Amino acid sequence: MLYTYSVEFREEKGVLWSNRWNLYLSNSDPHIHWYSIVNSVIILMFLSAMVAVIMLRTLNHDISTYNQEDLKEEQEEVTGWKLVHGDVFRQPKNSGLLAAMVGSGLQFSGMIITSTALALFGVLNPSYRGGMLSFSVFLFVFMG
Repeated sequence: MLYTYSVEFREEKGVLWSNRWNLYLSNSDPHIHWYSIVNSVIILMFLSAMVAVIMLRTLNHDISTYNQEDLKEEQEEVTGWKLVHGDVFRQPKNSGLLAAMVGSGLQFSGMIITSTALALFGVLNPSYRGGMLSFSVFLFVFMG
């Protein structure tokens, strides 16, 4: 079976080099998919409610189990959330490294979110070569 592909190049006289991105950057289509947005929000709320109900039921069951007077004598048979109560307030190994990694991650995440938001609002123009990268490096240093 033979497949072919052909391309014909036409030079446009009316498009200047500085305006070449205007076709792709213009947001003239006001059609917003409200159904998809509402559907996503409803599914997110439903799943969050399901997780919250499961957590509340588990925690209420564990708390009621631990509050019973007859189990206070049997300390050897501890199960559930009671097993991790000693681990919650224990300092982790290499806590300095953990703090540095979390700090750098927050700095990097803040830089990505701010750069993306500014690009979405049109403050950063992709037609300016290196502008997005330069501003991202500046934001990374500034957020440090």
